[in-house]
Amino acid sequence: MAMAAHRPAGSYNRSRGPNDMRDDYRPLAAAPELHQDWDDPQDEERSVTWPELFFDLFFVAAISNLSHLFDKRPDAPNAGRVVLYHALVFFLWAEYASIKTRYRLRGLMFRVVGLGLQLGMLGLIIGSRADTKWSQLLAGGYACARSCIACAHIIVARCIPRARQLSTYTATAALVLAAAPAWLAWQKDAAYSTHVTIMAAVAAGEFLEPLLPTLMPQADIPLHVQHMSERLGLLVMLHLGEAVIGIAASPLEGTVPQFRAVALAATLVWSLHLTYYHVEPDEHSHAYRQSRLRGLLYFYCHWPLSVALLLTGSSLRMLLGERVVL
Repeated sequence: MAMAAHRPAGSYNRSRGPNDMRDDYRPLAAAPELHQDWDDPQDEERSVTWPELFFDLFFVAAISNLSHLFDKRPDAPNAGRVVLYHALVFFLWAEYASIKTRYRLRGLMFRVVGLGLQLGMLGLIIGSRADTKWSQLLAGGYACARSCIACAHIIVARCIPRARQLSTYTATAALVLAAAPAWLAWQKDAAYSTHVTIMAAVAAGEFLEPLLPTLMPQADIPLHVQHMSERLGLLVMLHLGEAVIGIAASPLEGTVPQFRAVALAATLVWSLHLTYYHVEPDEHSHAYRQSRLRGLLYFYCHWPLSVALLLTGSSLRMLLGERVVL
């Protein structure tokens, strides 16, 4: 997923108003368009779309699934497995957010691509629930999701000349990342260690994939700073939600020390919430506006932060559920 930072000159405008969320579903066939221009005052009113909100539900399901996966065996090997699967889901979500903030994708073909992406994410989530039994489903789900992302970028590259370099690169990278999991999905007798090794290599490729476009001047396609910042902020809040669920589900018949533990946990979660929004820069001094590299670094910071919040929330839920005094 490639990130752009500064305002490019001479971009053409395909903006829409804040009340046009339903517009994504109107046409049966329409070519993609460049979503926004930095010089358009309507960019300040960029709204999230219904497909984005619906896709967020799959990410919520993935977070909940990974949290319970860690609860079953809270040791170092299982934590590493959770981190690996989280990376796969996180970068898929970020790629989709990047597409939606840059391009206006309408028409039946993008509805089909979106459905394939959702089904792939669902397969990945279900496949992560067992050590070996569903590893093929996980690999196949990931390959399906990445292939759908590649299809979306191929269409964008064909229809938007300005985005051709970035979309061609992203589509190629997506197909390369999908190749090994697609092969793995057909291997019934593959060892689980082979599965983990291949998916770890894919996750490393996902992490490195956004770096190359920073060296490609023609790949500088604008993204909406406020919109992308809000999407990443939502990502952080979704991870904090696991801790909130643990606090809300803590035993009512607990002792006074147990209630103190709940109070300390709630204070910790609230402090993390306030800290994130306190250090979050405003739109005009945002890292995305300073340079492409700083914008990319800002994005990268959200992955380890999300993992830390996920494991923290899962640990709090286990502690409070077992009536362990903090």
